[in-house]
This record gives sequence, structure tokens and C-alpha cells, in this order.
Amino acid sequence: MALADIFLQEAKEILDGAMVSISSVHITPDLFTARVYIGIFNHKKPDEILYFIEANNKAIRKLLGNKIKSKVRRIPELVFFKDDSLDEVFKLEALFKDIKDKDDSIQQLRDTNNDEA
Repeated sequence: MALADIFLQEAKEILDGAMVSISSVHITPDLFTARVYIGIFNHKKPDEILYFIEANNKAIRKLLGNKIKSKVRRIPELVFFKDDSLDEVFKLEALFKDIKDKDDSIQQLRDTNNDEA
């Protein structure tokens, strides 16, 4: 939640108008590393946004530390990964819609041919 707040409020300048959502965070058992999976939307070049986030990793970690310092002993190292799962869902939905549209067209042709016979 704290990291999401940072992306919403304090890291706007590095996001270039992109919307960033955190889909999951996996922390290693030793609590030294947090793997942060983010979705990047509303931007033509999401890989560029991921690069900017990585370039500002230390600043983001410092902001996170300021928010959660009373709750943890050590602020974990942050490693960011782009989560493309939602993009894949949109692609699959488009494919299924295309298949349904083609099926509807074929069914209309069959109905037309049956009416003529």
C-alpha cells in the first residue's frame, strides 16, 4: 500500500503521465529483496517507464523507507518487473470477440442459405 501511494502521489514526475499499478510483491525469505510486479498503463512506451522507475530505484526506496521505517527493521532492496498479464487478458478478449463475430457471420450466411432453399 505504501509503495502504491508513492507511485500515486510522490513519483509523478518519473511516470510521465502513465498509470502504474502494483499487481504483486514477493519478498524473499531473508526480507532483503522485494520483487515488485507493476502494470504500466496509459503510456505508449511502458518499457521506458520501467526504465525510469529503475533509474530512480534509490529515491523510491528512500520514500518507502520514510513511510514504513517504524514497521520494519530494514527496508528491502526493490527489484521491479513489468506485469503484462492484464495486457494478455485484453488480447485474449479481442481474439475471442473476433472469433464470435466470425461465428455470427457464418451463422447468418447459413441462415440466409437455408431461407433460400
